[in-house]
Amino acid sequence: MLVSLSIFSAHADTPSPGSAERQARKAAAPFEKSGMRLRQDFWSGSLSGAKGKAIRLQFFKGHTYRLFLAGDQSTAPGTRYHVMVVDKYGNVLGESTVKGPVTTVEVKPRKTGAYLVLMRAETPKGAKATTIPAVLFYGYQ
Repeated sequence: MLVSLSIFSAHADTPSPGSAERQARKAAAPFEKSGMRLRQDFWSGSLSGAKGKAIRLQFFKGHTYRLFLAGDQSTAPGTRYHVMVVDKYGNVLGESTVKGPVTTVEVKPRKTGAYLVLMRAETPKGAKATTIPAVLFYGYQ
């Protein structure tokens, strides 16, 4: 079961070096230098393997979007992060799974509309933490 959330933040504080926010911003930096516009608002919350999160984002035809999902690696090193973008019919536009700290996916929507972003984090067996602080940034060109 997925819970639909639309919680976005715009933090002014400087994130700590190992934080999810810092990891996502670091991954996005090369794309910003090549012309991608990174949105200042972002989703911030916690993820687990047992209960994923879902948010809706508005994408416009003609743009290329890149999403950056990152988790706090100090909480559970070796966590696998999953992100998937689907349209209103359930068709997958893009997906990525990476073993920490950041996974990124690029999508090029054919139509303007609301798209669902599904996220989850799987901690390694034996990890003390099963819920990971995470953020999702996205940008477009």
